[in-house]
Amino acid sequence: VLTASAQQREVQETIKGVRLVQEKLGVMTTLGVSNVSFGLPARNLLNRTFLATALAAGLNAPIMNPLDTEMMDTIRAFNVLWNHDQDSRVYIHTYSVREEK
Repeated sequence: VLTASAQQREVQETIKGVRLVQEKLGVMTTLGVSNVSFGLPARNLLNRTFLATALAAGLNAPIMNPLDTEMMDTIRAFNVLWNHDQDSRVYIHTYSVREEK
């Protein structure tokens, strides 16, 4: 995906492309998530929003920093809302432990 600062319309086309690949071809998709925010302030906000949108479109393997807790939080929340985390077990375990600290 190109940066939103230079090619805003292309961001939407990328999401449409992910969705079409899933629907028509049924193959796994991967995408560099942080590319979208290059050159813009508050990059993490854009990255998290783009990640959630891409996951909803069918993205299987985001290329991202797995040590970025906010990005991982977005994935965990998405998994609850899209019924990928059965009975919200991972979510409950993760955030119950955090609240205890």
